Amino acid sequence: MGERRGEEQRNWGLRGERRGEKQRDWGLREEQRDWGLRGERRGEEQRDWGLRGERRGEEQRDWGLRGERREEEQRDWGLRRDWGLRGERRGEEQRDWGLRGERRGEEQRDWGLRGERRGEEQRDWGLREEQRDWGLRGERRGEEQRDWGLRGERRGEEQRDWGLRGERRGEEQRYWGLRGERRGEEQRD
Repeated sequence: MGERRGEEQRNWGLRGERRGEKQRDWGLREEQRDWGLRGERRGEEQRDWGLRGERRGEEQRDWGLRGERREEEQRDWGLRRDWGLRGERRGEEQRDWGLRGERRGEEQRDWGLRGERRGEEQRDWGLREEQRDWGLRGERRGEEQRDWGLRGERRGEEQRDWGLRGERRGEEQRYWGLRGERRGEEQRD
């Protein structure tokens, strides 16, 4: 780890993969560029939540690798309380998965970078059992959907979805998924 992002880098991958110019959005759409707490637009300098919790503006709605704080009122990107990559506590039912598969309590719905097992129906990592999807509104993923984006957008050929099992993103998939799957030739994994 410890990749430096710099101004233009803005990479969030497992190993700080570079996104390049058009890569600013992590997979949904270029116009979305954001999956944050309520899908708020991150603006020019935001566009990233990545590994080092880049600042997303005043409130810095980032969770990043170090579970940066999102302020009292910002209520993290959906659950409650920050879960971050280091398994920040969410309270009793913290259900954080993080990069190191922090314990989420009894059910421990963590999959993280190490692909922790979620159980049979455990597909969802913390929002709801029936949701199977941690998106902003917990959209259902369905059989083939498996995309966790803002509205569960289908990514199609270039979908760049990494999802639960590092689903293929197509030609330029650049997915990192559970095991930090290779993103392609320039992945810098």
